[in-house]
Amino acid sequence: MALYDPVGPRCEWPALIADFVALAHQHDGRAAFYQVRPDCLPMYLDAGLKLMKLGEEATIALDRFALVGPSRQNLRYALKRGERDGLAAEVVDGRSVLPELRAISDAWLASHKAREKKFSVAAFDAAWLAPQAVMLVRQHGRPVAFVSFMTTDLHTQATVGVMRHVADASPYAMEFLFTRLALHLKAQGFATLSLGMAPLSGIMATPLASVWHQIGHLLWRYGGRVYNFRGLRTFKSKFGPQWEPRYLAASGTLSPFVLLADVAVLSAGA
Repeated sequence: MALYDPVGPRCEWPALIADFVALAHQHDGRAAFYQVRPDCLPMYLDAGLKLMKLGEEATIALDRFALVGPSRQNLRYALKRGERDGLAAEVVDGRSVLPELRAISDAWLASHKAREKKFSVAAFDAAWLAPQAVMLVRQHGRPVAFVSFMTTDLHTQATVGVMRHVADASPYAMEFLFTRLALHLKAQGFATLSLGMAPLSGIMATPLASVWHQIGHLLWRYGGRVYNFRGLRTFKSKFGPQWEPRYLAASGTLSPFVLLADVAVLSAGA
């Protein structure tokens, strides 16, 4: 299974996709591309793959990001309330604060009774995190939240990585953190900031929709006990992002639930 679209000259992508599919079949496996973009779908269809929608990715257009107007009232309040709660944010090199980041991450995992994920979800790995830039939030001087972020060499795009916070941090800590991060990257001249995908977002249950779309829509509406699908989209929507669909392209005739089970196994680090 490949994560995202191919990397490299776009003219070479069809051949890369075909080679990947052939290699999977040679090993009696299933070829799958996870979280591919809508403008690339014809390449996967030409390779004989089937498509299913996974959700939507939120991307902030930083040149238009501002805190003015009624739609940004909640972010202005989060900054002011966060400052009253003693919050302060700074961008640091990951290796300089690894012990602090580890403590926050361990506390977050313990409070969620979870273990580290892999594959499509960023996980806390010291060697991977050390060279990255990190925005760290302190509350009255104590580290309480952080997010790592990666940027392109062209200094145009940024995307978030690992994000964690302690349970007793200010309830405005994460809004404070992401607002400060967006403002920082805008000041640095970046064009976009990806907040990642909201799973099942935008999946509609029309009368002729597939079984996957019918069940995906039900999970979106009623699956809050399993995963806070709607809450994640609501949080990301506060920053006024552009939403773009993301898809799974896969070979074979197996149910999409088998393919999603494969993703779950990979994400769990099995």
